[in-house]
Amino acid sequence: MRLLIIEFVTGGGFAGGTLPESLAAEGETMLQAVLRDLHGAPGVGVLVARDVRLHRPAAWCEVVDIEDTPWPRWAAAVDAVDAVLPIAPETDGLLERLNGLVVARGRELLGCAPAAVHVAASKTRTAVALQRAGIEVIPTSSDARRLPATEHGWVVKPDEGAGSEHTFHLRDAGAVRARMNSAEIAAPVVQPFVPGEPISLSLLCAAGRVRLLGCNRQLQARAGDVLRQCGVVVNGAIEHLAAVQPLAERLCAALPGLRGYVGVDLVISGYGPVVVEVNPRLTTAYAGLSASIGSNAFELVRRACANDASVHDVPLGRRSVEVRAHG
Repeated sequence: MRLLIIEFVTGGGFAGGTLPESLAAEGETMLQAVLRDLHGAPGVGVLVARDVRLHRPAAWCEVVDIEDTPWPRWAAAVDAVDAVLPIAPETDGLLERLNGLVVARGRELLGCAPAAVHVAASKTRTAVALQRAGIEVIPTSSDARRLPATEHGWVVKPDEGAGSEHTFHLRDAGAVRARMNSAEIAAPVVQPFVPGEPISLSLLCAAGRVRLLGCNRQLQARAGDVLRQCGVVVNGAIEHLAAVQPLAERLCAALPGLRGYVGVDLVISGYGPVVVEVNPRLTTAYAGLSASIGSNAFELVRRACANDASVHDVPLGRRSVEVRAHG
């Protein structure tokens, strides 16, 4: 099998423009984790799309150099392989477009269906879909004139955005409206702030079932009104496994097309787990996943995307592994 990895930032998504250092470092972390899992895999030839300004990602893999206009180069590279692993932010429909490119060209997609990405990419669409399924999710609105009731302030963030990009916790309604009406955030939404313990899930969706690979503790920091993700402790919140397992199963049923690795951000509130957002792609936690579970995470993802139900029976460890974010 020939496998192509397209990590958007390091793989040429910013070719011809300024390469954001923080995003590139984050993308490199996930890419290197995948390459560690793939090194020495029998019968697998690995191609990696690469911005020509960056060093070779690994001596043993083949590189597809991207100097400018990445989409035609990515399309040609997709045609030359059997399967593709896209890693991209949901912002501006990038992940949906990349996954759609793979499907349209008839190659095996190691990721979620474009339709599922379309829903999960938007915090508003995700909230609507989960509310319809009776899943506890943070209410999300784009209407600055009608702020949701809250005793703990509001969170303003982009409707489509990766990580904690442009995320603010504000306690003054006027400040919320000013932030939403500014040009700093594209398509901003507002949510009531839910106090509690921030955690994330690393899910494996396969054959209509879901398996919890990681129940992770989120590391967060605040600088004034700005909220920022500092990293994650993979399987650092396993005391919540029993509480989140039923939610994970209902969530995957509510969003058809989730496949392979899926990340979910939650808050363990005083009244139980509340979904913040769904990430239909690899997340930072993946970088510590193989070491945590004692099994090759990429091999599990590959088998899950092929609807191999036996992935649900693979023995898993639960060692805590810390992964720090960049920037």
